[in-house]
Amino acid sequence: MYIFSGSKVIAEYQNGAAPSAPTTEYVYAGGALVAKVNSSGTFYYHQDHLSNRMVTNSSGGLGSGSQRKAGAVAGSGTSC
Repeated sequence: MYIFSGSKVIAEYQNGAAPSAPTTEYVYAGGALVAKVNSSGTFYYHQDHLSNRMVTNSSGGLGSGSQRKAGAVAGSGTSC
């Protein structure tokens, strides 16, 4: 099940999950997705004026399945 705030998904629940225990939560700044939190950890979305350029984990490493796009620089563990 998905929970929306306007047109943005802010939480996902697996069937049978308690209302206080979403499977995945999404964090936005303005209209842009900046983080996703789930059982695997927190993943941060780094954007420029075109799109998400990369996803990093809380250690600053590339997130699972993430690839840097042309022109992106790997994070050093600090937030963008």
